[in-house]
Amino acid sequence: MKKFLSFLLVICMTVTCAVVLSGCGSSKPVEKDEATAVVEFSVNPEVQLVLDQNNVVMNVNYLSEETQQIFSRSNFIGSTAEEAGALFAKIASDCGKIDIDKCYDEATEGTIVSVKIYCADNKLYEELSKSIVEATNKYFENYGIVAGAVANKMESIKDSLCKLDSSITTEGLTEEEAFELLAKKSQHLKDIYLTLRTKVYEGIETLKTESEKYVENTQKQMEELRVVILQLRKQLNEYLDSIAINEVAANELQSRIEKLEEQLNQFAKSVENIQTTLEGQIEEYLKTIREESKSYIEEDIEKANELFNNFKETVQQHEQKFEENKEVILKKISDFQKSLEEE
Repeated sequence: MKKFLSFLLVICMTVTCAVVLSGCGSSKPVEKDEATAVVEFSVNPEVQLVLDQNNVVMNVNYLSEETQQIFSRSNFIGSTAEEAGALFAKIASDCGKIDIDKCYDEATEGTIVSVKIYCADNKLYEELSKSIVEATNKYFENYGIVAGAVANKMESIKDSLCKLDSSITTEGLTEEEAFELLAKKSQHLKDIYLTLRTKVYEGIETLKTESEKYVENTQKQMEELRVVILQLRKQLNEYLDSIAINEVAANELQSRIEKLEEQLNQFAKSVENIQTTLEGQIEEYLKTIREESKSYIEEDIEKANELFNNFKETVQQHEQKFEENKEVILKKISDFQKSLEEE
């Protein structure tokens, strides 16, 4: 508890300095990223992306260890929604998760990439679904892969939230609250290895509990201080009302009251800033987990390199066959993608 209180004091001082300094510059405020949509690509693997107000990927969640390994070498962050669709298609194709040989047999079916989109704005959904499907399908067309994307609107974000954290009870949550929680958890889990997520959740809950205890204890101390200050003020008034004023005693009493009031104000500010303090402490905690994640991610990159290298020859053979049978394959891709539009 002492370590926790010391940390709170440091954070409070840092926050105070930051507030003072922020008024000294004339630079324009930086636009803060705001989560506006969630997109899930699925063809086994499944990837969950959080988009900001500019339809740019701000967070990515891998929903299985295998998926995290496959995509360990990639970086969706900063991609537009359509770029993310093409990148998903490329990675899934280059490691064999999308069957690139379907164009060589007599069958007419191909691989379907499911694109599920959640957003509150219907106009945004139409915009995202159109651009993502077009970009993903264009990738398949360019590389001769009989596959196509199908977009559907998610009516509820709660299932997606549970995929991220199965311990969550979504009953009682509104869709907006569930979306905000998913966005917040996604930010916390940035660069965190999947198997360490439980550790993250538990650690954050511990910090929240300690924060609540601190507020409770501080409020008790504040109430006790108010009682003492009230008693001292009453005593000071009695001194000042007496015929023979003891100025020395009155001045000492006044000085003591001022010191206690200053202490009360400090307590009040620490409680007022507790959310900022807690967020700072959570971020410090997450830094240690991100550092711990690095070795796991490095191992995944090695395994992914091996996986993609083993499939590289198959990809090269496909590229050659595609060039030799371009017209036939493009026709098959076009027919398949058109059939998806009609369904």
